[in-house]
Amino acid sequence: MEKKLIDSLKTIVAYIPMAGLMMVVFSLPFYYSALQRIGLYIYAAGFFMDYAVNRRWSGWTWSRDKWPYLFFLLFYLCLPLRQLFAPSHTSLYDAKLDGYFPFLCVGLMGLMEIKNPVKLKYIPWVMMVSCMVVSGMLLWGMRGSEAACFSDWLKEAYLLRIQRVHSHMGVNLYCNIALVFGFWFIMRVPSKRWTKIVMGLLMLNAAALIALSEGRIGQLTLVLILVFLPMVYAVLHRQWGLLSMGVVALCAGLLIYNVNPRFQETSMKENPRKYIWPVAVEIIKEKPLFGHGVSSARQELITRGNNNVDYYSHYTLEYQVTAPVYENGEINYQSMHPHNAFLETAMESGLVGCAILLLCLILPVICSPVGKDTWFLAATIGAFGMQAMMESFGAFLLTLWLPLLTLLWYSLAQSHKACA
Repeated sequence: MEKKLIDSLKTIVAYIPMAGLMMVVFSLPFYYSALQRIGLYIYAAGFFMDYAVNRRWSGWTWSRDKWPYLFFLLFYLCLPLRQLFAPSHTSLYDAKLDGYFPFLCVGLMGLMEIKNPVKLKYIPWVMMVSCMVVSGMLLWGMRGSEAACFSDWLKEAYLLRIQRVHSHMGVNLYCNIALVFGFWFIMRVPSKRWTKIVMGLLMLNAAALIALSEGRIGQLTLVLILVFLPMVYAVLHRQWGLLSMGVVALCAGLLIYNVNPRFQETSMKENPRKYIWPVAVEIIKEKPLFGHGVSSARQELITRGNNNVDYYSHYTLEYQVTAPVYENGEINYQSMHPHNAFLETAMESGLVGCAILLLCLILPVICSPVGKDTWFLAATIGAFGMQAMMESFGAFLLTLWLPLLTLLWYSLAQSHKACA
């Protein structure tokens, strides 16, 4: 009787990490809040409880698939190590340290070895349900709209999404990653035909959220995913009929390009990144190896940027419209950023930190233990990487994504070992 009770408790403890992870995955299309934070803490606490109670450390050995986790840990440590020699410390540093916590958390767990694998086949369903919730929230919120035409209706929907859900960057990244998991489920998971049909229908909703958004990078990523994955699968499995999907995706891409006004020439020329990035590069040149530190790098960007005519006219003036203010009425410029995660990292931690970030993106693919499923891993990390080229780490680009994706896909290898 006592042994049965102990075994039952061990089983319950083993499911705690899964519950926390599902909470995180479901909530990621929304702004970073207590829900993601609590889910992450539940997962981390559950992992360490399970690791101790179920003696997961037995049989630990070093393997090449632990390299990405080591570099996740190193990437996190770049911040506090650089801060030791930084001249200033602001609340931005504390916020960054908190935002980079997933690198520390997942890095440690991966090095310890994750032997309680995630049931990956449930992840696509959780993500598709979350996408449906987003669509439902937007449609319900727009039920009383008096928009004169569809384009006006879309503009109202954009504002509603920004208020209640997330920016186009957050939602589009989530939907693109959800589509990759959907393709993986359809192409790689043995299941009944009707379940794959349902998954395909749910994927149409995720694709529509991206196609109807104002996000250019998200839409470009969508087209690449719809071209890349079917074509790779067609070549590997000689199912040439799937190549037609690539043609359809390219046609859809041309349609989106002509419909989305942000793709038009004037919009592309007026993009503030064109004026922000040269300022960021100049800052990097001053301390190329180890950077300026988080607080000093941001202050340099604010000071130099606001003294640059092009930067000020194309970025600062627009920023001031919605900028937060201090109690004395002065504008808080601390939320300004270079809109590029790689430039941001190089400003803060130098080329050393930027190289570590690049390895964090590349190593999960190079060291992948999941065989043919590596294509799907590469597609999700590629989607994250494309967004990182246009956005800094923060509210619109959660650092949580990169370690989470590695953890999810690598757990597939553990599932295969458990079934072997």
